[in-house]
Amino acid sequence: MLRLLTVIAITGAWGCAHAPAGRASSGPSIVVTVDSNPGQTFGGLGANMASETSTGWATPATPEAVQEMSNQIWRDCHMTSARIWMDPATYEPSYGEKHIDNYITALITTNRLPAAIKAGAKDLLLAPSDVPEYMGDGTGYIGAQWIPKYADLLADFINQFKQRSGILINWTGIANEPTSHKKVSFRLTQWAPMIKALRVSLNGRGLQAVKILAPETSQASAEMDETDTGGILTALSADPAAWSQLDAVGTHTYGIGANPEVRPILKNKPWWVTESGSLVEQLESPGDALQAATVSSRFLGDVNNGVTNWQFFIGTEYKGDYKGAVNSSNLMYYAKDPFKVVVFDKLYYLRALSEAFDVGAVFRHCQSDQDGHMAWGDGKKPHISVAFAKNPDGSYGIGVSNFTSDTFANPKQWLAANRGDTEENEKWVREQGDPAATYSVTIKVPELAGAVRFKAFRCNSGVHGKLLGEIVAKDGLITVPNVGPLDLVTLRSAK
Repeated sequence: MLRLLTVIAITGAWGCAHAPAGRASSGPSIVVTVDSNPGQTFGGLGANMASETSTGWATPATPEAVQEMSNQIWRDCHMTSARIWMDPATYEPSYGEKHIDNYITALITTNRLPAAIKAGAKDLLLAPSDVPEYMGDGTGYIGAQWIPKYADLLADFINQFKQRSGILINWTGIANEPTSHKKVSFRLTQWAPMIKALRVSLNGRGLQAVKILAPETSQASAEMDETDTGGILTALSADPAAWSQLDAVGTHTYGIGANPEVRPILKNKPWWVTESGSLVEQLESPGDALQAATVSSRFLGDVNNGVTNWQFFIGTEYKGDYKGAVNSSNLMYYAKDPFKVVVFDKLYYLRALSEAFDVGAVFRHCQSDQDGHMAWGDGKKPHISVAFAKNPDGSYGIGVSNFTSDTFANPKQWLAANRGDTEENEKWVREQGDPAATYSVTIKVPELAGAVRFKAFRCNSGVHGKLLGEIVAKDGLITVPNVGPLDLVTLRSAK
């Protein structure tokens, strides 16, 4: 946790002392009720590493600079995992022809992977991008005869990488967003054979410690699928052998995040969000609280609805020295001549969340009288997102994120700078959230008895985990006053 030198008593001046210009000192009230039943256990945050085909690999920073950037991401945000992209078609462009050298250069020679591990990454997840086209059956699906060979390809990569680097990639996916307009995908009936074939391939190379995660769809719909043919998890769970060999479920949070319909399908398997990115691809600048609140609201909605592990898209990569570089999928980026690192506010929001929720924290489900389960979904997003957990040391952590902004009511200026001022884009932005509002958030926690003191911190544009003071929960009631537009307020009690 942050080292705290002073404790400031909460007074009626909370909103005035710490609010951005123009914020009202009071606002509408939202009541959130916390279920006393323990939910899922938090496995930690994480971040993706860029593909070896991206410009980020072609312009390495010094090993020392890579370590420092990795420390800011993995160490300072208490991240436990790194997702490592690989392209099966570049690793094995034709059957039996394997090329590992580019990946050793990209991940080991540049110090990227060793630096992330030194900074705290323990779970390393392989992210295969696409099934090679030569394995297709001509109708958009992998040929049945290629399933064991594709399993061998993935297992061979992990085995070769271990032999060359000494590092075991201890988790593997199968294909990134397999239902999202891929040239070669999997039929529902092919998922179970694929899982079983991959387990055989891994075990046959002495890789019993490597776990399997799937299907990594772009959204967390109830069926984990974007087609009209049914659900991947439903098909997998119908095969007991395949289901037992699937170690975790993976999805992404872009358009649709975790929601209550999904958790029962998982049957208590760990649930990873292996990607969550920006509100929209754009040229982001430091101090962008809208992008940061997008991240904190998605995270809180996901862990409130059952997610165990949560990864942002790209941690850091080279983005060039030109002003037109799209960079909002990064927590930070670097340029050279002279070398500089640009850090976005969403990194500080994630750091604050990692200070509230330790690895091993047990979440309780929260229900809002305004936004229900506070799930991230199509259309208007929750006004306020809240998550509550008990940490392993006995302390309690709370996150409160306000996703309201005048950008949603008046998007033209933002669009002109970021996405293009068109009628279609304006409609899209208006549908994302509600106009700026400041809320008083009361959280009802039946399991808290007596008086429990919480230290409260705030993030907003240029405000990085500022200590606000103390809030005292009395007989299970906690009131967080004046949570302003795009605020993230985190609270943690003493252990």
